[in-house]
Amino acid sequence: MIRETFTVEGPIQVEVSAASGSITVERGSHGSVEVEVDTRNPDAWRVAQTGSTISVTNERGFGRGGRARIRIAVPDGTSLSVRTASANVRATAPLDRATLSTASGDIDLVDAVSANLKSASGD
Repeated sequence: MIRETFTVEGPIQVEVSAASGSITVERGSHGSVEVEVDTRNPDAWRVAQTGSTISVTNERGFGRGGRARIRIAVPDGTSLSVRTASANVRATAPLDRATLSTASGDIDLVDAVSANLKSASGD
């Protein structure tokens, strides 16, 4: 299990790249982003902050070790970008921009100012 808490200011961008599993983005506290990655292969994952961007990435791409349950708590107004091969994505936090793409999986987006959603196979 990977657990990280980041202090953030200004417009926040969260970027997630995962092969399979589930991704949940929920309302969190102002000024912080909390990330949990539940996986059998924690060494395959990178969770990092660069300025106001938080990234959660499977370092091995969409191959081995990519399955995970990811939970992220974000402040209201965060922008979210998710790319996955086979994962369900659920975002209940009020977001600014949401760009969510999955080849196979359901997308459940509750609230975003603007959204670009792509699912080749899913709802």
